[in-house]
Amino acid sequence: MEALPYLTMVLKEAMRLYPSAPVIGRRAVADAEVDGVRIPAGADLFVSPWVTHRHPDYWPDPERFDPERFTPEAEAGRPRYAWFPFGGGPRACIGQHLSMLESVLGLAVLIREFEFEAVGEEEVPLGAGITLLAKGPARCRVIPRSSGPRSS
Repeated sequence: MEALPYLTMVLKEAMRLYPSAPVIGRRAVADAEVDGVRIPAGADLFVSPWVTHRHPDYWPDPERFDPERFTPEAEAGRPRYAWFPFGGGPRACIGQHLSMLESVLGLAVLIREFEFEAVGEEEVPLGAGITLLAKGPARCRVIPRSSGPRSS
């Protein structure tokens, strides 16, 4: 991924806007107080990457797609959990590094071999269960590139 820094930034920005898990549940293991709100041990808690990833304190113009949000300098200026599509702490997704690696490399192969053009301008409706998913097709035209390496 170090060889493809901008593509990694593009993927991170896509995951900011469309995290696979829009809500993450946890259970409080001890009594706590957060901003004056008492949280008893055993309480079910929910945090939302979907909401946090759109918080204007961390993401200026939060609905705009902007991979530059993930330059090393920009990342260093944000709180640790302003971006957490894989959760965080000891219960973070164990496969997050493999997922990023496979996603970046897979995307690199696809854009090397093909051009993609949107068909129509309608937004794809989203649904949420345990994961975020499209409720309809994301239509695009796939055009083989005329030059460059080809897979066999």
